[in-house]
This record gives sequence, structure tokens and C-alpha cells, in this order.
Amino acid sequence: RDKGSATAFTWMDAGESSRNDMRGLPTGRQVFHGIEFNVINPEKNQRRAVVAVSTKPGFPRQVEVPVHDTASTVYLLHSSSDNIPSNVAGAITFVYSDGTEASRYLFKGVDVTNWWFSALQNERAGVAWWGPNPRSTKVGVCWAAIDNPNPRKEIRKLIFHAPLEGGIYAVIGVT
Repeated sequence: RDKGSATAFTWMDAGESSRNDMRGLPTGRQVFHGIEFNVINPEKNQRRAVVAVSTKPGFPRQVEVPVHDTASTVYLLHSSSDNIPSNVAGAITFVYSDGTEASRYLFKGVDVTNWWFSALQNERAGVAWWGPNPRSTKVGVCWAAIDNPNPRKEIRKLIFHAPLEGGIYAVIGVT
């Protein structure tokens, strides 16, 4: 629910009184499209449950997530705000233990979609969950399969980057 805290924004920075949030998204261990994710319960984590990046004031422009493992594919549970004017919703950088990096853009309509009336379905991404909130009959989040360009290298961390033209890119889970 959109309560926020001193260290956490409300969902998509909508504000506490908006009631425009993801309150129906189930938390804990969840399986979406055959992919297991751990969806953090904000009530049990100081209202923090999502990594959100943006060029909006107060938001980080990028966030690092430690991995320390190998993977041929990284699965994301994510979403974006609807006010990103370009087709780029954000970006992901694979930082490897040997110091090298590989990056790729995350595109609206291909890898991720808006959280209101979410609609996306292709071989590599789709709507993972949708349900109502007090302001909309359908809000949702997407899953996406992002291939690791160097699957034999250990991924030290992933860096999620904000869309440069505005809007918010949010990561709910990484597997």
C-alpha cells in the first residue's frame, strides 16, 4: 500500500493519499510464468520492497544489486511508469568479477510495460501478475528474460539505470 517512509517513496511516487499502488501483488515466494521470485513484503522491511531508479529529484539514477554467481539468463520482475516519453524504460549492466562489463537497454513494449493496464506478451517477456487497486481495475508487473552476454563469467553485480528522459523504472525481483 502507498504508505512510504522516510527512506522509501510510495509506489511510483504516487503519494500516500492516492491509493494508487500495488496492494494486491502477492508477497513472499511466488512463481510467475514458471519463474520463482521472492517478492519482498514492505510491511516487514521498513516499507522498502522495490528498487526504483529515475532522474526525478530524490531518486537514485542507478542502483547496484550484488550477485556473485554465474547465470546464462537473468529473470526480472519489473515495471515502469507511464510517463517515460522514449521507448527506453531503463538499462541493465552486468559487472563481472574480472572487471569487465556488458550493458543493454530495457525497452517499453519489448522487455517491460507500464503498470497501469499492463499488456505485454512475447517469447522473452510478459505480464506476470495483474489485479485491481482502489483507483484502477487492472495494475500489473512484468517478467522478462535478459540473456547474460557472458554466461561463463561470474556476475559480481547488476546495475539498474534510470531512463534518461524521465519516468520511473522499478525492479520488484531478480532471479
